Amino acid sequence: MTNAAEGVLPLSIYAVLKGEHKEVSLFFAALEASPAPIEAAKRSLFGKLRKELLSHARAEEATVYDPLQAKISDTAMLDEARAEHEEMEDMLETLHALDVADDTWMEKLRELKEAVDHHVEEEESETFKTMEKLFSEDEAKALANAFHEAKKKEQEAIDS
Repeated sequence: MTNAAEGVLPLSIYAVLKGEHKEVSLFFAALEASPAPIEAAKRSLFGKLRKELLSHARAEEATVYDPLQAKISDTAMLDEARAEHEEMEDMLETLHALDVADDTWMEKLRELKEAVDHHVEEEESETFKTMEKLFSEDEAKALANAFHEAKKKEQEAIDS
């Protein structure tokens, strides 16, 4: 998930993450709409989704969650978010190991989508509110830049 405006306008971390969340939703919609006979296309699209989700989660933990954790005393919200990331990674690896033609593949994809949707809802409604209270606008823009850099490195390290 690349930001078309990257380098043009300094975006806050909130805009960047919301944009990425919307892009992931489009990946899920495309996978769910993909006709069963087009397995190669489905595999390719899933590979892209997997890479995006893994790199997003890992970069988010390092550049958003860690700085936020340094500013709050109750880390339950972040502990839950990290656990959700771990669950998502496990689900992605299960899907990655299955053949897209397997009868359970689409069921597992829908479970992943539900988990991601739940995580996004909590993050955008709860985590962002906490962050907006603790980070200045300049800090939010710096977090966005750090996120972009970390995500690029993560993407390079992930096999499709």
